[in-house]
Amino acid sequence: MKYEIENNEDLKILNDIEEKIIKNINLGYDPQILAVLDDERATSNQIELIKDKITKEIVTRLFRMANAVYFGKLLGGEVSSFFEATIRIGMQPAKLYIIALSIFSLSPSKEYKMLTARSFATSVLGRMPASEMGFREKEIKNVELGGLFFNIGQLMIWLYRTSGSNIDLEEEFISKYSPYLGLKIIEKFKLPGFLNEIIVSPYFRLTEDSFHLSAIVNMANSIVENSFRKYGKLIIQSPVPDELISNTTGSIIENQFRAIGFSEYIEIVPVTEAR
Repeated sequence: MKYEIENNEDLKILNDIEEKIIKNINLGYDPQILAVLDDERATSNQIELIKDKITKEIVTRLFRMANAVYFGKLLGGEVSSFFEATIRIGMQPAKLYIIALSIFSLSPSKEYKMLTARSFATSVLGRMPASEMGFREKEIKNVELGGLFFNIGQLMIWLYRTSGSNIDLEEEFISKYSPYLGLKIIEKFKLPGFLNEIIVSPYFRLTEDSFHLSAIVNMANSIVENSFRKYGKLIIQSPVPDELISNTTGSIIENQFRAIGFSEYIEIVPVTEAR
């Protein structure tokens, strides 16, 4: 997918980011091992062996995700193997989560973690309207994964700015070109093509009778940006579980944030305690 670069000076900076950051990303493992998850005929043993080749932190996060309410803990019980966790999440989604979570772990900085939490929040919030609007499960999952990678280019710029670069990048540059750098990540790791449209769609796009997937991700991202700008986290007002209701939408979202290690970036305000 082509992306218009306004001038040679911008292109020079983007090439520098690509050369110094994107081409040198070290996830702690060879991404080629994840090709197993592209093969529908992969055996349970082949999938199980992946856990020994990626970082323990990522394995732990995937297990927590698979055991979270959203992924079926109430119906399916606790997963006990990496293979079971992968199947519950989905082979292709699991691959994308492994790559995204690995990129999210490239810096211990609190500012970087907040940026990754915003990506995760966009992923979580995007799923809800897609589900309510009757999208197919595959499309809902694409919205969720699109949200996860929507701001991945901003992470590359942050890494570049903190790597010793003496170039002062303005917010206009970051906003304009972070999608371009997101495309470079998709290209580098050979990620699914549906991510391209979600990341670079320049407009609020509609289909003949509904929202395009990119429009749902854009809406979710706008909500997340507004909340993080005001409060430094995602704040949601929602009913909370009580003696009659074991889970609410708000508590399920909170469980997802806790499972992935982002509990400090979510706050559920009971409906009776409006801010």
